[in-house]
Amino acid sequence: MEKLKKVSVVLEKLINVASRSIENGKFDMALQCINAYAAIQYEINQQYVSYKAEEMLLKISDTMKMSALDYYLTNDNCVLFYDGFGLDLRGWAVCYVRALVNAGYDLIYVTIDDGKGRIPHIEAELNKKNCRMVFIDTHKSYTNWCNEIMQVFLKYHPAFAFFYTTPYDVSATVVFDCFVGKVQRFQIDLTDHAFWLGINAADLFLESRMVGASNSVYERGITADKIRMLDCCLYISQDEVSIPLPFDIQTEKYIFSGGFLYKTLGDERLLYYKIVRFILKNYPDIKFLYAGSGDETEMKKIISEFPNQAYLIAERADFFRLIENCIFYLNTYPMFGGLMMRYAAIANKIPVTLKHNSDHEGILLNQEKREIEFNSYEEITNEIDKLLSDEGYRKKKEQNMMGSVLTEEQFMNNLKNLIKFGKTDFEFTNIERIDTTDFRAEYISRLDVDGMLSRSIAKKLNKNLTPKFPIVFIQKILRRILHD
Repeated sequence: MEKLKKVSVVLEKLINVASRSIENGKFDMALQCINAYAAIQYEINQQYVSYKAEEMLLKISDTMKMSALDYYLTNDNCVLFYDGFGLDLRGWAVCYVRALVNAGYDLIYVTIDDGKGRIPHIEAELNKKNCRMVFIDTHKSYTNWCNEIMQVFLKYHPAFAFFYTTPYDVSATVVFDCFVGKVQRFQIDLTDHAFWLGINAADLFLESRMVGASNSVYERGITADKIRMLDCCLYISQDEVSIPLPFDIQTEKYIFSGGFLYKTLGDERLLYYKIVRFILKNYPDIKFLYAGSGDETEMKKIISEFPNQAYLIAERADFFRLIENCIFYLNTYPMFGGLMMRYAAIANKIPVTLKHNSDHEGILLNQEKREIEFNSYEEITNEIDKLLSDEGYRKKKEQNMMGSVLTEEQFMNNLKNLIKFGKTDFEFTNIERIDTTDFRAEYISRLDVDGMLSRSIAKKLNKNLTPKFPIVFIQKILRRILHD
């Protein structure tokens, strides 16, 4: 509770400064406050929406609406895809780009300038057809960021626009808010488990599973008629293993796992690491390979206890090769890895998953029939014993993974139907309310307040907040000095 009290004071201060800034016409200052506010809300994840922040963004949006919007004529074959992440193979951007290009649309791919030189697979897809890539200067100010996105809309006149971005992207939210009634807007809910901005930035919200639909309807207040069910297909990189690995994946037996390491932390029993220890202790001829980054404290303990058997490596573009050659994929816990589950399934590798409430559900097609989820440490270790000692049993379970992921053709056809008719082949017949109380409580248990405030507030674009939060900025400078 002490953590939340400290954070609540900061949140209230940010929202009050944002409100006063809008009243005084200082819109960039307001956007700095709202960006920091949303970043904090995302990290603590105690609520899924802020109506105050959304209303402020609408007010700023109203000031940006130019007379040109009154005469906005759409190009019906033109689709704008806004990618606020600027990542290559992480996430869903490359899958959407590939599908939209293959579907024959005039695609305008818009992303942040930090993506320059870092998205070769996306660029390769765009180069197949006469598509355009636009990089937005995201280093000057949030208002400049807004203006550059706005100019892309006004230059190419897309009839359809996809909103795919970070939970705290104030600039894109403001611009997409402007185009209500002008452009058919789709929000891709990659962050369905946490807070994000943009409830007014789309006409239809694309959810891949029930927990996302539940959060959007019951927590964010989005009406059920605006929810569409659409999972994503996977982009399989053909990159060969080029960066050296700690062992030969062709000859050694190993369990693979990966993702941000915070997904393995948060439960008091540290069950993920208990499972890893069980494997390494009972099967000394089997190695464990984790690809990811973040808080390495517990993983380093594993590596120390099992030298030459446990390894931590950075994320890499050829990770699918690591999945293809592993015995099985061990899902993270208490937070699952949804994309990694899908990649494991498409490689016919079993994503062995310890259940955590209901947040793991709905990742794979007909997931309950795949027999990959287990209720307790005892259940999952019994399954691991069977998978590692009985090859016939494991092969049978691997065959059961077939058809559990959407194919590229299925995804492309559904995307075309979504754009043309606002529908997909899938639907939530009844959106159930899912209780995420325990899930959200774990965010607080692992929260480092000072580190979180530093990441959320002390950004270069938020420099005008320095007089309001001098200690936060000073702490960030000191952390950098000590780290260097």
